[in-house]
Amino acid sequence: MVTLADFLFLFIELKKNGPIDIDDLEFRLLRSEPYKNSNYFSHELIYGQYYPAKRPIFFTPSQTNILVPNDFESEWLNIINNKRLTTDVSQNYFQNIYVFGGSTLYCAEVPDSLTICSILQRLINNLGKK
Repeated sequence: MVTLADFLFLFIELKKNGPIDIDDLEFRLLRSEPYKNSNYFSHELIYGQYYPAKRPIFFTPSQTNILVPNDFESEWLNIINNKRLTTDVSQNYFQNIYVFGGSTLYCAEVPDSLTICSILQRLINNLGKK
């Protein structure tokens, strides 16, 4: 979400210097309003999405048009077996829930514990389900 402050910053820069070229990484580093007071927002979280171990973040399996994340480990963002880590998973579970989606479901801008899948897992745990 672009805040009014972010918009004004970009607008003023545009008025002063003409068109500016701001890429996705630069924009995320502006720390927009939803992240202003978060304890997890850090350069490590943001750079971890862009430069994990100097290798590509995603790959495209042959004969597909999909992006699959490469394995990566950090304090906030972890990809294991090409899947975003879901926290709070019980060791003794009886069923699986498969969740499919794009970038919104991937939740690149939040730590593992705040992804949609991790929140769903905690809701299921709170219901006493396995």
